[in-house]
Amino acid sequence: MTPSTETLRGRAEKRMTASVKDARLLPLEEMQAALHELCVYKAELEIQNEELIAARSLLEASQRRYFRHFDLAPVGLIRLSRDAIILETNILAAELLGLSREALHTSSQRFLSHVAPQCHADFQRHLAAALESRKMEMCELMLCDAAGVETFVRVQSVRSRGEQDAWTLYVTLTDLTERRKIEQLLASQQAEMKKEVAARVRLEEEILAISEREQRRLGMDLHDGLGQQLTGIALLGKVLADKLKAVEHPCAAAAAEVANYTAETINVTRVLAKELYPVELERDGLLMALEDLAIQTRQRFDVDCVLRCLEPQLRFEKSAEIHLYRMVQESIANALEQGHARSILIEVETAGGFHTVSVTDDGIASQAALDESFGVRLIHYRARLIGAQINMEQLACGGCMVTCRLRAPAIA
Repeated sequence: MTPSTETLRGRAEKRMTASVKDARLLPLEEMQAALHELCVYKAELEIQNEELIAARSLLEASQRRYFRHFDLAPVGLIRLSRDAIILETNILAAELLGLSREALHTSSQRFLSHVAPQCHADFQRHLAAALESRKMEMCELMLCDAAGVETFVRVQSVRSRGEQDAWTLYVTLTDLTERRKIEQLLASQQAEMKKEVAARVRLEEEILAISEREQRRLGMDLHDGLGQQLTGIALLGKVLADKLKAVEHPCAAAAAEVANYTAETINVTRVLAKELYPVELERDGLLMALEDLAIQTRQRFDVDCVLRCLEPQLRFEKSAEIHLYRMVQESIANALEQGHARSILIEVETAGGFHTVSVTDDGIASQAALDESFGVRLIHYRARLIGAQINMEQLACGGCMVTCRLRAPAIA
C-alpha cells in the first residue's frame, strides 16, 4: 500500500469504530446481511474505480491530443476576451508575441499592445467585425515584440460563447513574413523588368524611327537625286536619238531604245521613292496615301486593288498614321508574295469609338506561312507601338483578312 492509501484506511477504520457496534455483539443474521452489503459496496467501488481509471485514460489521451493540436499547432492560436485580453496561447503564438506563455497568461496582456502602432486601427476594426459577425473575420497586421522585431501575420478570428456566457474570440496567427519578403522581392524584380522592357521599347522605337528617317532620306535621294539625273539622261538620250535619226545613223534605234529604258527606270525610281517616302501621307493624310498605294499596286503588279472608305474626311493621329500605312503596305506585300493574290480590298471605317483598317485578299497563303513571315511579326510590333489590336484570319472562301483596330477618336 502507498502512504496515501494507508492514511485513507486508518481514517476509515476510525470512523467505522465510532459508528458501528462491536461485531461480536451482533446477531448472526445481521452480520451476514452486513457482510453482503459490504461485498456489494466493494463491487460498486471496484466498478467505479474501473470507470474512473478509464475516464482518466480518456482524459490523458484528450490532453495529449490537445497538446498536439493546440500547443504544437503550426499556426499561432490565441483565446481572447471581449476586450482583447489574452487568455490562452499556444507555443507558436507566444513565440510570435515575443513573451513566455506564463507571462502572457498571468499579466492580463492586451493583444493590442503587441500590434505595431500603424496597425492599431486595422485591429480595432477587425475586433469589432469579429464580435459582430457570426463568421470568421480576417485581416493582415504587423506584430511588434518587446525587442522591436516586426512580424507580418494573417489574423483570423471567430467569436464563441465562453465562461459565464461571455463572448470570447478564438484567433489564429499565420506568419507571413517570408511570404511578404518573397512578394517584395518579386515586386522589385518586376519593377526592374518593367524598366528594362520600357528601355527596350524606347530603343526599338528609336530604331524604328531611325529606319523611317533613313527610308525617307533614301526616298528623297531617289526622287530628287537619282530621279533628276535619270531625267537628264533620258532627255539627252532622246535628243541624241532624234539627231541620229535625222542623219539616218544606224545607231538611232539603239539610242531611242536607251531613252525608253531610261524613262522606264525613272518610273520605277519614282515608285520606289514613294514606297520609301509616301509624300501623300504627310501632305494629305492616311486615306490619300492609301488611295495612292492602291493605285500603285494596280499599276505595278496588275492586280485588282481598291480602297473603300465610307468616311472620306476621316483622319487619324499623326503618330499612328505612318504605322498604319506600313502595316497596310506589309499586308499587301504578303498577299502578293506569299498568297499570289489577284484581288485586294483595303477598308477603313469607324464604329463604336474604334478606327478599323483591314486588308482582305483572295490569295492562297497558309496560316503557317503567315506565322513564320517576318512581315507579319513587324505588323504585330507596329500595332503594339500604337496600342492597336491585330487579327489575322483565313477566310472560308479562300484568302486572308488582316484587321487592325485602334481606339482613338478622329482628329478634326
